[in-house]
Order: sequence, then C-alpha cells, then structure tokens
Amino acid sequence: MHSSWEVLCFVILFTYLVGRTCVVSLYVASINDQSKKPKAVLFSVPAECYGVEIKRFLMQVTSDELSFTGCNFFTVTRTFMLTVAGTIVTYEIVLIQLNNVASGVPDQNNTINNYCSKLS
Repeated sequence: MHSSWEVLCFVILFTYLVGRTCVVSLYVASINDQSKKPKAVLFSVPAECYGVEIKRFLMQVTSDELSFTGCNFFTVTRTFMLTVAGTIVTYEIVLIQLNNVASGVPDQNNTINNYCSKLS
C-alpha cells in the first residue's frame, strides 16, 4: 500500500466486511434459538384449551430442529458459529507463532548443517 489513505480505507472496509459477516452469521444462528421459544408457551396451555392443533404444534416444536444447514452436513447454531470462530482464532495464532519462528534466529538443531560445518 502506497499511502496512509489506502491503509485507512483498507482497515475500514475490512472491518466493515468482517463485522457484517459476523452479524449475519449470528443472526442466522439465532433462528435455532428462536424456534425453541414457543415450547414454553405451549407447555403452559391450560387443559381446557388443549386440543389437537396444540398437540401437533408441540410435537413439531419439540421433535423437529429448525435451523439453517450446510447441505444437511451441519446445522448452523450459535455453538457451531462460536466453534468456527475459535478454530479461526487458533489457526491465526499458530500462523503468527510460525511466522515469528521463521523470521527469527536460524535453526541450530539442524543436524545436516552442523555436520557439514564440522567437516570443513
């Protein structure tokens, strides 16, 4: 990047993109949480109002899982999103540590270099 203006624009746009992605992901993950809220209301229905419709709706709310899926391989829930975020952060920390090691002191434990230097 050539100027501080380009760096500032990059930081602002990258922050906006990451923030928007996080907000949309958490919003999608909240669908699963919101789908479980009617369960408490349906369990508190009085016996005189309890009918076939409430029984069917209660059965559907308790047995079916309403959430976004990734081609039915995984469901997008809040726990899944936090696991993905933790994995990304862990991966970034490992990359930073490897970058520090690679740019630091040369490897003194390399047996080939030590052996060749003793021969000459």
